[in-house]
Amino acid sequence: MLENYEINKAIEDFSLRVDELEHAIDIDNLKEKLKEKEELMNNPSFWNDQNTSSKVLKEIKSIKDNLDSLKTIKEHIEELELYFEMHKSKEADLGEEIENLIKLVKECIEND
Repeated sequence: MLENYEINKAIEDFSLRVDELEHAIDIDNLKEKLKEKEELMNNPSFWNDQNTSSKVLKEIKSIKDNLDSLKTIKEHIEELELYFEMHKSKEADLGEEIENLIKLVKECIEND
């Protein structure tokens, strides 16, 4: 069972790493790039060149995968924060769930 300070430290570390990741990938620029690529698909001539359309579709998938992964990590951190607050206030014994979430967030961050 992790101590409260260890859980708090993990949450702080995860939040910092996500902030750094968002900055490194320039999340706003990535979202704008996605929007531009999706607008290209609305052009009827877009589908005439299969090589170009295939390349753009792969780029869109890659961007969406990155954004989805980041969103999932952030959701796990929010859930971890909620569980930790409930655990600290003794509303519920969520020690095991917290440990599992910490492992899950670590895996998600390390794999992305």
